[in-house]
Amino acid sequence: MTHDALHDLVHFDTKIFKTLPVLIFKPGKLTENAFDGKKTTT
Repeated sequence: MTHDALHDLVHFDTKIFKTLPVLIFKPGKLTENAFDGKKTTT
């Protein structure tokens, strides 16, 4: 059980490294893409 909890805490999806800069520097871009039906940030 401890192993599963630790794994959930430290396991990141690699997409977070692509999403975080967009959230920080262009916060409206993700919302705009979602409304346009796009799933990617680029």
